[in-house]
Amino acid sequence: MKTVFLQNYQHLKRLTFAAAVCALLIMARIKITHSLFGLFLIWNLFLALVPLGITWTMLYYKSLLQKPILLSLLTFIWVLFLPNAPYVFTDFVHLKMNTTGQYLFDFILILAFSSLALYAGLISVVAMQKIWKPKINSVMLHMLTFIIFCLCGYGLYLGRVLRYNSWDVLTNPLALLHDVWYFVINPFDNWPILVVSASLGLLLMLIYTVLKSLKLLNTDETNP
Repeated sequence: MKTVFLQNYQHLKRLTFAAAVCALLIMARIKITHSLFGLFLIWNLFLALVPLGITWTMLYYKSLLQKPILLSLLTFIWVLFLPNAPYVFTDFVHLKMNTTGQYLFDFILILAFSSLALYAGLISVVAMQKIWKPKINSVMLHMLTFIIFCLCGYGLYLGRVLRYNSWDVLTNPLALLHDVWYFVINPFDNWPILVVSASLGLLLMLIYTVLKSLKLLNTDETNP
């Protein structure tokens, strides 16, 4: 695990700093308003960090990568949780429920949590690419990355509009499968959802490309 931490030292510094800022903001809001509004962001952030935890665990326990079934299962679980990273941005809808008048403060609060969540999610994408890079060519890897981002867009629809979450795969699988299957067999009847999912996928791909070009998603491969 030490090797994984060393290779991601810069990421850990940024994540820790951002988490500290988020913690200070949420505590300040509770102190100022005497309201617990916003605590849901902590849970949503935790869910957004799960994909990163999965990929770093996979990189540490390299023996997992030698077992195709286990590798595929962990990747599937990662895909299920990845939409939680951009999902936190949809929490801006809660601003309309603000009853304390702290609109600017709440905007900054949600922006801090959502930015941290998305950054963690994109780091996990880079890590997952590293895991699969020896197994598939780079063109296919980038195509799959875009498809996964589009699935994240669809996941936002499932989460914010239909109110599903990652756990529903286990707790409410039949209803989830019914809604997903209806979309699959009737894509043109659901073209607005298809367009939105693809648009969000393009947006995530753009953000990912920009951050990667700025070397904000790179790992420090020089560390042992």
